[in-house]
Amino acid sequence: MRRGRGAGSAGALSGAAILLALSALSVARAATEGPRVDGSASGELTQGGRLVLRIDAAEVGGWQGLHLLDVSLVVDGKAVETISYNVEAQELGIGAEQVFAGTGGLVAGSYLRVSGAQVVVTPTNVPADSPESYYSVAKRIAAETPNSFYLNQYHNADNVEAHYRLTAPEVWEQTGGRLDAFVCGLGTGGTMSGCGKFFKEKNAKILNVGADPVGSVYFSMFKTGKLSTPHVYKVEGIGEDMMCGAMDLSVLDDVRQVTDAQAFAMTRRLAREEGLFCGISSGCNVAAALKLARRHPELPSVVTILNDTGQRYFTTPLCGEAKHVDIPEREHPLDPYTAEQLDRYQKTWEVLA
Repeated sequence: MRRGRGAGSAGALSGAAILLALSALSVARAATEGPRVDGSASGELTQGGRLVLRIDAAEVGGWQGLHLLDVSLVVDGKAVETISYNVEAQELGIGAEQVFAGTGGLVAGSYLRVSGAQVVVTPTNVPADSPESYYSVAKRIAAETPNSFYLNQYHNADNVEAHYRLTAPEVWEQTGGRLDAFVCGLGTGGTMSGCGKFFKEKNAKILNVGADPVGSVYFSMFKTGKLSTPHVYKVEGIGEDMMCGAMDLSVLDDVRQVTDAQAFAMTRRLAREEGLFCGISSGCNVAAALKLARRHPELPSVVTILNDTGQRYFTTPLCGEAKHVDIPEREHPLDPYTAEQLDRYQKTWEVLA
């Protein structure tokens, strides 16, 4: 717990990443390790979401500078929910509004609402430039709301800077600088761009490898320099249907594609074999890391990211396919005991409005 802004605060719970050896899943001579944020109040990799809150406010006091800028609402859009910045916004006494696509889990959406955020759900299968996309809706809400602050983490350099300054040094410290490859999912691009830059500066021989869901555009962009036609996939939180300004492809050595089936299977294996109940993007990352480790057994240490907890995916296919249950319309007569108790006590009840 090396960071935080006061005992008892949610922010104080956001500590350094914990490096874990995935012993059951590792292949011979290649130890796949996964850093995760275990002390995070939001249960997710927090750096990008939390620290991007200081964009454009650094000159007037960083975090607290948001108050000096008279910000009353923080707005952003994401394919799935980013709970971390809502935690930070609430701690600063600032409202938060999050726009996400309909693939987002009901559990996390409910968490956001309970914690005070306004939640707007948008269609999933629409182009990035559609007025219905979560990008466009978030921009519109910010433009129409006085004193709002649009994070825009997809195109914000502070997203990259947060991971360069925090995530990467933590990994570097915990590995003692002994890592041969870094694998992580490509979403906004912040994690890979920030960490990848840091690792290359420390040791140019370290391989930076992106994990990209099949259906995302990053694989083709890296391999051919052209955007492929995106299509819907079930891995949440990573992959993209556009090229993001926070994604620096120059730090990458390779990009590996992962199918939905591979990501879901690996996520379940993490829970079953390693005791790590993670989100689906974590399974995607580990699947790509193991592909790399098997292909290159000369790499002793491959590090990847376990992005978030699996507890917000109970309503997704990760925890079983949804099934429709027909509930027949019928009368529900009271049993004699219930009817007798109602007759006895109902007249004394006080109805609290």
